[in-house]
Amino acid sequence: MRAQVSERPNWLLWGLVIISLAVHAMILADMAGLFHPRKTEYIELEMHSEQRPIGRIIPVPPRHPRQVRALKVPGAKTVRPVSVQNVIAKPVMP
Repeated sequence: MRAQVSERPNWLLWGLVIISLAVHAMILADMAGLFHPRKTEYIELEMHSEQRPIGRIIPVPPRHPRQVRALKVPGAKTVRPVSVQNVIAKPVMP
């Protein structure tokens, strides 16, 4: 079997090669400073002093003393308070 030889040129290949050459030429021209695709734009800024805004007055709800109820657990014994004044801490040596 013999492979078929096409006499028509490959237009897709030639088109991609031409597009690639054009893109590379634009990149090289931009690097050389010959071509500027965008105009340089500057952002305008103004500096001026401003006064501090007036603080809002937010009403605070009234505070009520909290009432703590003692828990009553059946079978629990009363615990006497421990005095912490008599405890002496000893330094720990490594």
